[in-house]
Amino acid sequence: MTQKHTLPPLPYDYAALEPYIDAQTMQIHHGKHHQAYVTNLNAALDKHAELHDKSLDELLLGINRVPEDIRTAVRNNGGGHHNHSLFWTIMAPAGKGGGGEPIGALADALKHRRADYVAAWWNVVNWPEVAKRYEAARK
Repeated sequence: MTQKHTLPPLPYDYAALEPYIDAQTMQIHHGKHHQAYVTNLNAALDKHAELHDKSLDELLLGINRVPEDIRTAVRNNGGGHHNHSLFWTIMAPAGKGGGGEPIGALADALKHRRADYVAAWWNVVNWPEVAKRYEAARK
């Protein structure tokens, strides 16, 4: 059977977000990390091949109907695949939709809560975990 779930192509070149996000970071994050979610999702679904006919949304929205022996793998890997697929689409190169300020109703909604959210977020950062990941990345 052909595996249904595939890594979506980026809607821009790996280097398109430079200098903010470098091409190597994009290649690793897309081609390795995101691909691993897709690969692991398909491996889990291979145990119940009839589930390959379901879309990612159907799997995740009906997660309680996914057989228990693969439910965690589908939740984690399907969720990672879904989140990354969304993530790539909500970024764009500067001048081609990326950057600047939001407009319209979205801008209005973000104006009262944005600063509050950012300020509050700093109070919950797990700095030991961030430091551990930073040190691992430096090696």
